[in-house]
Amino acid sequence: MRALLLAAAIRKEVAPVPPSVLRAIAVGSDGVLAMEFGNNVWDKTQAPPGNHRWVSVETGGGKIVAVSYDGSIAHRDIAGGSWTVGTVPIAPDSSWRAVHYVNGRFYVIGGNSVAARRIVHSADLVTWTSIIGSADYDYDTFNTAKFKNTILIPGFGQSMWTINTRTTAVQSNGIAFGSTNYYRSLGVLATADSIFVCGQGGKVSKYGSTDADGRPSSPSLRTGQATSKYLRAMALNPTSGLMVGVGSVDDPDTGDPLMKTSVDAGVTWTEVSQATLSSKLGVANSLTSIVFDGTAFKISTRLGDIYRSTDLNTFVLEGNLGAPIWNILKVA
Repeated sequence: MRALLLAAAIRKEVAPVPPSVLRAIAVGSDGVLAMEFGNNVWDKTQAPPGNHRWVSVETGGGKIVAVSYDGSIAHRDIAGGSWTVGTVPIAPDSSWRAVHYVNGRFYVIGGNSVAARRIVHSADLVTWTSIIGSADYDYDTFNTAKFKNTILIPGFGQSMWTINTRTTAVQSNGIAFGSTNYYRSLGVLATADSIFVCGQGGKVSKYGSTDADGRPSSPSLRTGQATSKYLRAMALNPTSGLMVGVGSVDDPDTGDPLMKTSVDAGVTWTEVSQATLSSKLGVANSLTSIVFDGTAFKISTRLGDIYRSTDLNTFVLEGNLGAPIWNILKVA
């Protein structure tokens, strides 16, 4: 009896295993939405119903919200439960590109066709308000960012649009990649004190100062290479200062993988050997997004791979999700 009581006491003192923490979410074509709970394993079983092309995902207010290229929006509680999938009633024909949660509201951004270029927002995912509609801006990339009170949207023609979520004002800022050619800006990264925009030509522009809301001033630095290279997303390891841009060569969607790095706050960039990247990540496997999860970079590809790397020399395949992956969100 004494042994049983002692065993019970020992069992009672053992601390419970903490619940898994949602660390990252990846979204892609063919209805793919996968979650990673701090173990570098991707769970596809919690995806919303339907064969949608999910292109962006965000968390906020206890919710997960995903938007699709075909105009659908899905949301559920972070803690679990069933998904609600539908469209925005005031913009049912929109083709969504991105979603952000700022100041208690979800902002959903459309693009591509003239009829689809809308920006709407909602606090409850039921009642929606339009900020901008029709052909008032030009935008066709999945990689946007939020910085302080501002949402940063790269666009065509060396432009970047900004939304001030405090005032709902929309403005256009010239990027001026340093060429008279028609370049596309494809991705944006906001750090503690700067904003970086990357795009066609493997080019990067740096905005060295912003106002109190996070809107950029004129570019303070521009770099670039050949027009046949496309940088579409960037990420930063805030501890080491290593900044990484990813994309593709020759074709923005189906080309070989492209990667550039900077260790001096974006002043100079070094391109990783294309032969090395192709041998490790595969040919015709363009890199679509990148995040730093706190310990390593996670990189997604057009062929559905998600790789993990700490040194950008060794790449560990965390899994193939079976369809092109367009975005990874770092949650915790």
